[in-house]
Amino acid sequence: MKKIILTLFLSAICLTAEDTFETQLVVAVIILEAGGEGMEGCEAIWEVIHNRKKTNPRWPNSYLGVVTEPWQFSCLNAYKNRYHIPIAKAKKHPLYKPVRDMIIYLPKTKHTKNANHYCTLPTENKWTRKYKVIVTIKNHKFYKFN
Repeated sequence: MKKIILTLFLSAICLTAEDTFETQLVVAVIILEAGGEGMEGCEAIWEVIHNRKKTNPRWPNSYLGVVTEPWQFSCLNAYKNRYHIPIAKAKKHPLYKPVRDMIIYLPKTKHTKNANHYCTLPTENKWTRKYKVIVTIKNHKFYKFN
């Protein structure tokens, strides 16, 4: 009975099925944004996606809506609704299954101190100059916008 309740709880707060399109695309975004940075980098990107969905009404209230928001995740900018391409690329990455399992069973980490934006270390533009970096993880700087 406890196992059933735990499964229902995890389903309510996490992505609900291993192989949904939403799950596959979120994993693809995480892998293509931070797959070269190991699980810590991937967890940090997942936290940003999760924070956008859960804490800010500016963002869509689904993970799919968050990751497909125009110009938010550079790994998707070139694909315009041809998301099968980044999904296929990500599925070849050795971290695909661990990242998929992470987003299903680990609803949130605390690496980024509730950040909802990030960029690579060398990025300098209008918004990176306007806000303070709250943490740096691997090759990314993380920010919290209100």
